[in-house]
Amino acid sequence: MKGPLSYRMGLFIACILMASCSPKTAQVLEPTPTKEKTQIQEIQVLPTAEKTGVFIVGEEPMVYTSFQLSNPDRLVIDIVGVGLGKFTENIQIPEGPVRLITPKMAEEGRVARLEMELSGAVQTNVKSEGVTLSIEVVVPPEVVVEKTEEGGGEKEPVKATEKMDGEAAADGAAVMEAPAAKEPSKPAEVVSDIRFDRKEGLQLVVVSDGELAPHPFYLDMHRLVIDLPAVRLAKKVEAISADDRAVKQVRVGEHPDKVRLVLDLLSPVEYFLRQVGGELRVSLKEVALERIEDRIRTDVATEKKAKPPSISPVKDAIAEREESIIPSKYVGRKISLDFQDAEITDIIRLIAEVSGLNIVLGDEVKGKMTLKLVNVPWDQALETILKINILGQQRDGEIIVVSTLASITQRQEEEAKAKETGIRAEDRETRVVYLNYGITVDARTNTMVVKDIAASIEEVVKMAKTLDTRTPQVSIEARIVEVSPKFTQSLGVQWGANYRDFASNNLIRISTPAAGSPFGNPSPGFAVNVPASNTLGGVGFTFGRFTDSPLTLDLRLSAGETQGLTKIVSTPKITVLDNLQAKISQGESIPFQTTSSQGTQTTFIDATLNLEVTPHISSDGGIVMKVSIKKNSAGEQRSGAGPSILKKEAVTNVLVLDGETIAIGGIQETTDVETISGIPFLMNLPIIGNLFKNKEKRKENTELLVFITPKIVR
Repeated sequence: MKGPLSYRMGLFIACILMASCSPKTAQVLEPTPTKEKTQIQEIQVLPTAEKTGVFIVGEEPMVYTSFQLSNPDRLVIDIVGVGLGKFTENIQIPEGPVRLITPKMAEEGRVARLEMELSGAVQTNVKSEGVTLSIEVVVPPEVVVEKTEEGGGEKEPVKATEKMDGEAAADGAAVMEAPAAKEPSKPAEVVSDIRFDRKEGLQLVVVSDGELAPHPFYLDMHRLVIDLPAVRLAKKVEAISADDRAVKQVRVGEHPDKVRLVLDLLSPVEYFLRQVGGELRVSLKEVALERIEDRIRTDVATEKKAKPPSISPVKDAIAEREESIIPSKYVGRKISLDFQDAEITDIIRLIAEVSGLNIVLGDEVKGKMTLKLVNVPWDQALETILKINILGQQRDGEIIVVSTLASITQRQEEEAKAKETGIRAEDRETRVVYLNYGITVDARTNTMVVKDIAASIEEVVKMAKTLDTRTPQVSIEARIVEVSPKFTQSLGVQWGANYRDFASNNLIRISTPAAGSPFGNPSPGFAVNVPASNTLGGVGFTFGRFTDSPLTLDLRLSAGETQGLTKIVSTPKITVLDNLQAKISQGESIPFQTTSSQGTQTTFIDATLNLEVTPHISSDGGIVMKVSIKKNSAGEQRSGAGPSILKKEAVTNVLVLDGETIAIGGIQETTDVETISGIPFLMNLPIIGNLFKNKEKRKENTELLVFITPKIVR
């Protein structure tokens, strides 16, 4: 094994690559090897329960990138321009946070990749020390589980060998036995059930007849997609509500080659996948956006490049938008660079190797710089290097041209002048464009006359055909529901009495004198006369004299109660073109008279139901509406003035999906009235005060609800 070398020897690779380039005005940096790759000489593993150290030894300092993946958790180390040597077999590790190391060649054989399977959430540190690349993987303190081993003592590094089948290695290094392989599960073919489960937090449960191969990714911060390849649905499912503050629902789409699940998120969530038998459980946990922002950016960039098929081109247009709310300025694979007094051209050449792009350098690009970048996207590293050295880039497909800012500005100005000169030199043409629907045109003939060069006319014709489309229509239905329950209750009492002394035949009367009382008591005079309201249905009881007592009592109790329910449903409906206002009205004009010096005049007031709406169909299938709903009705008649007008009105702007119903407003009014009348002072006495008073209760509720349902007319 070679001894450690300084970081300056990292220029050795660049020197060999440039040796084959002859002096030209521009250099084309292509990811093409110019010499036989150096090889990995040794891989050493030092495992403990809490930490695993991996040491990769090469023939010379190595240029590497590192990044972590989840589901399952992995750490990936890519080493540019290096071969695997004899390390082509999987390396099993018996303990610690790293379970398995899988070596493979990537990027068409240009990159040696070591994929490390992790036990879960870990902390990693990757650094280059001469010809050795050191990787340290540590279990965070909060998840460390103490483990006591027999024998104790310090563990020696374990060297990975070509054979990992339990036999002794030829060079005497320790050999790790691979765990027994379990019987592979049957691949799933049918998804029989999809549901949400809250036993252990919010989980999306997918039940199938075998093992699924899910592919999860964020489409943006509001949508998490899980693709299930090579399966079909046992029954049709469209959407399942989650009833959660972070997850609204999951929408299900079936395709010839897969089933796609789209989770609509109300807040950022982190997900974890676990499959046991034929049951896939996706745990969903609400987290801060900063925690998953990098992952979302990476997923969005990857999916944009892959251009995944849509779930449904008509029904689910929202799920197929490619715009992301989170900015994705830097989406390149992360890279670590450590150079001292290195040529700028050599550094950019290495970035070209990692990115896989062709980079063309202008002849004026030169100089040296010192930098150390750890785990940053390669496009951000390139931009930083260019800014420091007052350089700029122009990208055309898979080619990036790097030059000084002055050269780029001069080139752009010259290209603009040449284009303008070419345009002025072209002959003008005249063409008549016939329109079908609308833009600004000659109103008489519905045509547009364009006079310009041929290229400009083609642009105008394309623009006219793009704008001159059939305006979509929206059918809008409103439901105005009024409910008015009423309740009235009245309790009353009437009574009078007299006393006759049979010995003296004297009469003491507590009533108003009159004749005709069925009990000998004067009627209709009562000492207390506070009956229940005679406008209510009710029942009364009359008590008289039942013995030969000289006391005669005439007592009447009365009670009444009424209940009523009024329900009014108004359903105005109207169809209108996109972006135009529509109005529908229905009702009556109520006359009332006013008297002045000019005489008696009759004025009309409208008591109508009005619906005014202006819809706009957005590109994602939603409908933005400006809505005004008014319902005016006649109230009580005012003596000498005419009726009052009861007004109810709602004005708002809402966003609704096609065919979705939304409640845009509601008014609830409650009236409670309790009236007590009776004999002063006596009505306030405890208990017996009820004989001297009348009590009436009245309760009225009025509730108004307004619902809107828009539908795009196709």
